[in-house]
Amino acid sequence: MIPSNIPITKFESNKKIFQIPQITSPPQKKHEKDIIYPIEKGVVYIGLHFNSDIENYMYYIYEPPVSPYIASIIRAFPEYITIHYKGGEINSKLIMQYLDKFIEFNNFIVNRKAYYTILYYIERNMFHYGEITPILNDDLVEDISLTGVNKPIYVYHRYTGSIPTSLMFKSEEEANHFIFRLAEKAHRTVSYREPLLDAFLPEGHRLNLSLGNEVTAFGPTFTIRRFKMSPLTIFDLVNSGMVSYELLSYLWLQIENHRNVMIIGTTAAGKTTMLNNLLTFIKDVNKLVTIEDTHELYIDHDNWVATITRPGVGIKGSSGIEMGEVDIMTLLKVSLRQRPEYLVVGESRGEETQILFQAMATGHTGLATFHATDIQSFVSRIENAPISLPRSMLTLLSDIVIMQAYVEKMVEKRRVKEIAEIAGYDQTKNQLQFVSAFRYDPVTDSFITDTSAPGYKAIATLHHISTMDVYREVRRRAEFLSTLEKLYKGKISNKELHKFVQVYHLLKDVEVVEFPIYLKRYETYIKEGKV
Repeated sequence: MIPSNIPITKFESNKKIFQIPQITSPPQKKHEKDIIYPIEKGVVYIGLHFNSDIENYMYYIYEPPVSPYIASIIRAFPEYITIHYKGGEINSKLIMQYLDKFIEFNNFIVNRKAYYTILYYIERNMFHYGEITPILNDDLVEDISLTGVNKPIYVYHRYTGSIPTSLMFKSEEEANHFIFRLAEKAHRTVSYREPLLDAFLPEGHRLNLSLGNEVTAFGPTFTIRRFKMSPLTIFDLVNSGMVSYELLSYLWLQIENHRNVMIIGTTAAGKTTMLNNLLTFIKDVNKLVTIEDTHELYIDHDNWVATITRPGVGIKGSSGIEMGEVDIMTLLKVSLRQRPEYLVVGESRGEETQILFQAMATGHTGLATFHATDIQSFVSRIENAPISLPRSMLTLLSDIVIMQAYVEKMVEKRRVKEIAEIAGYDQTKNQLQFVSAFRYDPVTDSFITDTSAPGYKAIATLHHISTMDVYREVRRRAEFLSTLEKLYKGKISNKELHKFVQVYHLLKDVEVVEFPIYLKRYETYIKEGKV
């Protein structure tokens, strides 16, 4: 833990302080299904080791090996620097100077490999998150959670789903110490009087924790939901089988024509990932306002207002919120005064859903995610408390994207199960009729479209063309996206993709076979920031 007299402002990120040479060898596979990959090549590795007895994986962290002698040096250094720190900018050079003096003062015998091992653990323990630092640096991990003392810390891994790690807190004192440290990193406090905390870590990760066994049966708990600075692109989604270029192009066309989209699914079905990628298709000239509890949407858009809720302090007032708290409902009401063309709610789950639908009714294009397993549960949640929205208002929705997650042969998979659209509403029976614009076929692992769906008809009517013309435009956009992937081998960021999407509308008279020529031509303008 970082000494209290040392300024920590420069170290509130995942950025490396020291450049560590190779001091760790990659672990060996123990089973043919094992997966080994580096977090920091030559220093830290992750091993997903398959246990054939339970038919599941376990998450192991491989860090530089430490002898008892070196471990004692690592433990003693924080106290030394606390006593001897005389001020000055904290950087790698200064820390190494203090370490050199510490080693010399105590006549420690340390070789080159041991020296860099000590530096690694100084950085990990003093300036980052101790034992869980490698997990927080693992882009394949989505969630990290502790459920109590003498229980393994679990991760939700992109490849395997939820699996246990080799880490465990063996005493309540040790776990509580770590809980206090997490709260400190979030610049918040937690106590036995207020044992629950919901906050953000400096890197943008969402933190929820509980102290002691005041409100939990098995001791301290925490859940960290990682914020991804480099989110998955549409190319990642297509290659994983979650979507097809045709399906994405259909939604691109719907959103461009200001039709409202709701993405539903269970936990970890890929709702936010899908939403993040759909926002890539919004033109820069359109004003976009996003409202989130956790900052998970990460897009490149020139006309974007990104708002995030803020927790309050103290006792809740008569309104049900704490002093200084800014909730989703408040942000949503304020956003309507900002005249957004696109209003995006990261997760709609309460009374704010009413405001979102009212905004749709007044001409704002709405996009949101919603927790529901299927259409029936979605409608049931929408029309019952606390949302209590009349069923007839659901006709404001153009497309309901239904996501699903499942495990096949020990591999976590996500798919768009269906794009459902409302074909009609029977007022006398209070019934909605749904049809599928796209549906997933598990036999062929592909997506089937229906050009008679309301979305095709709506676009056709709007532009005075036939539904087959709409389908041809969907196919053309799919070819455009596919050409981008082939041209740049999928190595293109969401920021670059967004700029290429702006270019698409300049190519309306260009033949599909000429896309590569024109895309290469516009690449220069994109790199120079002229698009």
